[in-house]
Amino acid sequence: MSAKTKNISGLKVLLVVLTAVSLGLAFGCAKNIETEIPIDSCIRITGMPGPEDFAYIESENILVVSSHDRRNSESDGKLFWIDLTLPPEEQAGNPIDIEYPEGFKPHGVSYIPTNSGGKLYVISHPNPDEGLHTVEVFDMTGKGNRREWSHVETLQSELYTSPNDLVALPDGTVFVSNDSGKGGNTIKKIKALFKIKNGDIIYYDGAEYIDFGNPESYGNGITYFKDDGAEYLYRAALMDKSVKKYEIVRTDGKITELKYLSKVELGTMPDNLEIEPDGTIYVACHFDSFTFLKHAKDGANISPTQVFRITPDGKITELYANRGQEISAGSVGRVIDGRLYIGQVFEEFLLSCPCCSE
Repeated sequence: MSAKTKNISGLKVLLVVLTAVSLGLAFGCAKNIETEIPIDSCIRITGMPGPEDFAYIESENILVVSSHDRRNSESDGKLFWIDLTLPPEEQAGNPIDIEYPEGFKPHGVSYIPTNSGGKLYVISHPNPDEGLHTVEVFDMTGKGNRREWSHVETLQSELYTSPNDLVALPDGTVFVSNDSGKGGNTIKKIKALFKIKNGDIIYYDGAEYIDFGNPESYGNGITYFKDDGAEYLYRAALMDKSVKKYEIVRTDGKITELKYLSKVELGTMPDNLEIEPDGTIYVACHFDSFTFLKHAKDGANISPTQVFRITPDGKITELYANRGQEISAGSVGRVIDGRLYIGQVFEEFLLSCPCCSE
């Protein structure tokens, strides 16, 4: 082996060691929550691999669940629906069997009602290694037993660098939250290590894609709220451990700016956001990134789940906290008809718990 080859090999080893040490410093040693907040009599709704996000359709009283075996990158996913009119012990995941677009790997979801029924917007990662990410649009027509789904449109842009979640507005325009800029998982972790904020908010106005900036290091959940004519976006900033609030500024009816207003400090890492008509927000959180990464690699390594409620007046209540034995890496939560539903990133069930007193 030449001296030059030895030097190159040594540099590679040094780079690997430095990266490992740096990631350890950035994400910390694996740790778990100190205080659990249990809820008695929780039950599992099984059969849905990696139910990372869901959308509540109030008019039908159903949950639509984004499901994908996220430890198997070669697999495709699908959507499921859960009938919440049934008793809790009878609720089950029902597959939505339609012709999905090629390479459908669903992630964040958002629903809006329409005159004919509704539209579901779903982030998909058909080829993330090549930087291919899309938003798939599905129509829901009919009601109850006559409800039908169909795929109607694909939204695609180079600005979708690493889309994590999205929110569709009543007019069918869409905000997408990138959790980072271009690059694979290793690049994303290194950027997170240095807390590089390069996950922008992308807006689709029906004709063009607009980068509104407001970058975050792992910008996750995003949701919309209209109050007294004013419009707001809320966004989960994972590495900042907060939920940030922006005012949507329009000029002659066109959105021209996202004006940062404030943030809610959580002290833990927020994922998806769910919002009530009165502005109450539910947010699921990951307590420790390193523990989450270990769980992502091997389900035997549990990762904590927390769910918070944030009321319009800013009151924060931790509704649920578990070290991961009951549900690991919880990613979305919402109270519906006196029950807290919690989704997760990797395992194959939702958790349904009686909840919650004010």
